[in-house]
Amino acid sequence: MHLCPKQAIDLENKLNLSKYGLEWSSLGDILYQWRIHPDYNSIKCNTTFKVTEEQYKWIQDNIMNVTTDDKCFELIL
Repeated sequence: MHLCPKQAIDLENKLNLSKYGLEWSSLGDILYQWRIHPDYNSIKCNTTFKVTEEQYKWIQDNIMNVTTDDKCFELIL
């Protein structure tokens, strides 16, 4: 699944307010770092991140729809 920075920060905010906020802190951390586009700013993290099936399902249920081809980050199951 590919994400743009806008989707990443929206998911990070939703995750912080969810019951998984503390348990999935590493996912929250990467989503927060992905709020910055790597083509325009230097980021100090990978542009891919491996998630569990449960995390992937939660993301699918909570991701905002955007119409952009600017999806520079990837979540891997």
